[in-house]
Amino acid sequence: MAKGIGLVHHLPFLPLHSILYAPECPFNLISISKITRTLNCSITFSDQSMILQDRSTRKTIGIGRESQGLYHLTSPSSPAACISTDAPLLIHSRLGHPSLSKFQKMVPHFSTLSSLVCESC
Repeated sequence: MAKGIGLVHHLPFLPLHSILYAPECPFNLISISKITRTLNCSITFSDQSMILQDRSTRKTIGIGRESQGLYHLTSPSSPAACISTDAPLLIHSRLGHPSLSKFQKMVPHFSTLSSLVCESC
């Protein structure tokens, strides 16, 4: 049960307003509809990861990993940090080794990539 309401700056790129405070809840849960409306972004989920993309620029503004049925959102050092590198294998690995077609949908920055040779895959 919520005991209060307020503002949270847990992630620098994601100020959260009108947050319900529930001290008994062991997790900070975020409403998907609220985050997509607030940030004007889309969210792509896979079985192991999630990506938040700005709808107008299509830049990746956040990433998360699945653990025990929940997606844990992490904060890049800058809003485009997760695509600032030209190392697609590193990003492919961090996203849980998706297929090339899924990888290109998750990270449009690499949509022209013709192949992805990953030893683990």
